[in-house]
Amino acid sequence: MKGILFISHGKMAEGIVDSLTMFFGEKPENIDHLGLSYDEGPESFKEQLEDKIVNLNKGDGVIIFADLFGGTPANTVSLFASNDCQIISGMNLAMALECVGTRKASNLSMDELVQTGKEGIVYINDVLAEKNKKE
Repeated sequence: MKGILFISHGKMAEGIVDSLTMFFGEKPENIDHLGLSYDEGPESFKEQLEDKIVNLNKGDGVIIFADLFGGTPANTVSLFASNDCQIISGMNLAMALECVGTRKASNLSMDELVQTGKEGIVYINDVLAEKNKKE
């Protein structure tokens, strides 16, 4: 089973894991998080990333979700990108749920996870306006 690591500025990654625990009733197996603190440098963050990646990779690789493309967490983790270390930036709860729920599947698609994340972004006012037009 692939390991999953959530990384972010501050505690966003920790919050994603906490939310996953609510949905699944317990913390899902082989998942971790790492947040970059405001007083931490990239080198320290890189060392922590490497430790977490090694610990999460049980032979099937690791999927890493970063909060923001171009930010220090995503830039730092990009040094580890490989077939065994797949990285997606712009994480949200929709894609995290999809990944945890389907990661045992041998055909887990990074493109599908990205699409799920995009589809999870909805301007609710437009949805309600469309619904009201139909009524």
